[in-house]
Amino acid sequence: MERLARAIVAWRKPIFVVFIVASLAALALLPSVVINYDQSAYLPSDMPTRRAMDVMEREFGLHGSTEVIVNGMDIAAARRLRSEMSAIEGVRSVVWLGDVVDVNQPVALLLPRDVAQFLAGGAMRFHISFTAGDHSPATGRAVDALRRLNGADILVRGPAVDALNLRKTATSEIATIIALVLPVFLAILFLATSAWVEPLLFCLIIGVSILINMGTNAFLGSVSFITHTTAGLLQFAVTMDYAIFLLHRFSEERSKGQCVEGAMTKALSGSFATVTASSLTTIAGFVALMFMRYGLGPDLGFVLAKGVGLSLIAVLTLLPALVIFCATWIERTHHAPLLPAGIGWARRVVKMRLILPLVLLMLPLAFVAQGANDFLYGEGTPADEATRHPQFGWHNPIALLVPKGDIPREIAMVNALRAQPNVRSVQGLATITDAYVPRAMLPEAVLGEFVGERHTRVVIMLDTAVESPAATAALAAIRRIANEHYPEPDSTWLLGSTPAVNDIRAVVEHDFTVTNLVAILAVGAVIAVTFRSLVLPLLLILTIQAAIWLNMAIPYFTGSPLIFIGYMIVSAVQLGATIDYAILLTGRYTEFRREMGVVEAAVKAVQASLSSIVTSAAILAAAGFTLGFVSGVPAIAALGMLIGRGAVLSCLLVLTLLPQLLIVSDKLIQATTYNHGFLNERRAKAC
Repeated sequence: MERLARAIVAWRKPIFVVFIVASLAALALLPSVVINYDQSAYLPSDMPTRRAMDVMEREFGLHGSTEVIVNGMDIAAARRLRSEMSAIEGVRSVVWLGDVVDVNQPVALLLPRDVAQFLAGGAMRFHISFTAGDHSPATGRAVDALRRLNGADILVRGPAVDALNLRKTATSEIATIIALVLPVFLAILFLATSAWVEPLLFCLIIGVSILINMGTNAFLGSVSFITHTTAGLLQFAVTMDYAIFLLHRFSEERSKGQCVEGAMTKALSGSFATVTASSLTTIAGFVALMFMRYGLGPDLGFVLAKGVGLSLIAVLTLLPALVIFCATWIERTHHAPLLPAGIGWARRVVKMRLILPLVLLMLPLAFVAQGANDFLYGEGTPADEATRHPQFGWHNPIALLVPKGDIPREIAMVNALRAQPNVRSVQGLATITDAYVPRAMLPEAVLGEFVGERHTRVVIMLDTAVESPAATAALAAIRRIANEHYPEPDSTWLLGSTPAVNDIRAVVEHDFTVTNLVAILAVGAVIAVTFRSLVLPLLLILTIQAAIWLNMAIPYFTGSPLIFIGYMIVSAVQLGATIDYAILLTGRYTEFRREMGVVEAAVKAVQASLSSIVTSAAILAAAGFTLGFVSGVPAIAALGMLIGRGAVLSCLLVLTLLPQLLIVSDKLIQATTYNHGFLNERRAKAC
């Protein structure tokens, strides 16, 4: 390691130039990063929703949709508004009352069933189809144009609106989050370091690695909006301690009288193994996400693992160069430690023997509670317009594709669907045209909307929230009726938000078991190799797993629903990111245990690692809570709150529970650790 450290120090100028070039290249690549807001695209290709999307795209195209509702509008005004909407660029078709009935007749003479779909309580409804998909920027511009019609006294809602709200919210939040969290990060770092320049160097180093990570996402094809919004902040929070550890080691070597270059060489060679092991456990937690079948896990896991690797490289190569360049400024801005040593607190914690039985008693309850949460399986969207309309209810459309050609069977199915609870309307060729009119005589525009090469499309409007027991029951009834009328295998397809959420549920519940197992095994393997021990991985993972269970149990006791994908991702992230705290404390314990007895070694370990652990946890908690309080996207906000709370709980258990576990298991640790070198306890007491 010393030879590599010397090479890094000697080649500091070329390394500096390489990072400048890489940063400029990443900056140029940033605008070309494609952000994916369609979370159904991450479903496995064999799931019903993805297969239905393929059929729909092949025969009808994946056109975005929304609906417009205007109050107090007569037929003449509605006809004019329809013309204005049809003229908007990006609008493919507008279906209104005049397309299903003769609006020249008095409304009182029309069939109530036909009228109720488009006119109710003085409110007029229009169904809009777009030329592009829901998540297309062109569709977003068309939605904005629709909102400006009728003097902006208009309600526009539906999948295309949700997609636009999501894109606007996620895009606008990044700058706000950075502006809020950066001063907090700097304040924490100023308290944790011994020179005023050091926090600026840390932010620069990790900031460069974040920039390179985000720029290289351009080569991935696309990244999820969740990944794009959270990855940089999480990368900063989980890798900052690498830089802190290296610079602390550099300061120690300088205090021994070493020259700047010699001190950095010693610091690099002495901290390389620890920093690398710490980063490998974090990477292992993120790599576990890549074993998910639901594509959001591999998307986020790969970007975060790549970011941690880039931060590690930057800390071990660029930071030494900048520290040597700025050594004079570091010395000039040196100040006394601002955080207390914590020896008194460390002794009190180690003496609190009730901590161990208390936590062990709480764990079974926490384990049961975290599994009994009320889970939500959608990612959540900022739905300021997704409320229940007093006349037209919820907007939850389901597209049903059935084989074309058998008109009587299609009519029978439509009538059966109309009779179901929570089905507000059923729209298809069988509902808007006379069954006795030959379909070859119908306008091409009408046929193209409802009839494809092999399938007929029927749009079912559910009067339910997208993710609710009522929606699940209605979806099951639709499937049953479709299968009764078309029992042939793979003959019917369902597409919509509720079917997608049901498919996500089926995938991620299986993914959770796999992801958790992979994360635990990978992290445990790294710890076992690092400490050459069989028992220490179990103790460290138990400590962090206890914090995870407590973290996930809190929503159960507060009665708050928990987004399952956030629950699954945070389980891997919290294990991978906060296991470093346990590794640091255990490393110091094994070091002190070679010189002193069990209890004194535990006290010294808590004291020596207190500042680093609290600093690292504070940064991760600040990042998480900022996401939680600032983000208007429910999935991102939930993810942030879980990460922030998880960092605090992991920190507390590492500093309280883990020392007790180490003390109680000391003899077992010695028996299962290769070449431990621990001081004999009798000899330690004699000393």
